Amino acid sequence: MPLFYFNVNGGTYHCTDLVGRNCRDIGAAHREAHRLAAEMITTSLIAGQVPEDAIIEVEDEDMRPVLEMRLSHAAS
Repeated sequence: MPLFYFNVNGGTYHCTDLVGRNCRDIGAAHREAHRLAAEMITTSLIAGQVPEDAIIEVEDEDMRPVLEMRLSHAAS
């Protein structure tokens, strides 16, 4: 199963995923990014630790960008 990395960036906030997650395909990686965004909204975003305009940037196992998702997208 391919490995994907889910990095979070927004303003001066940067969190690099050093471990990655196995996802069946890009569709599964998109669903995982949505799940992570929703989780961050529920926890860190409410506490003011992650800016509202933060983006989850997904990279494949070769560290190539494959998709981006705004945290605010998960709230809608």
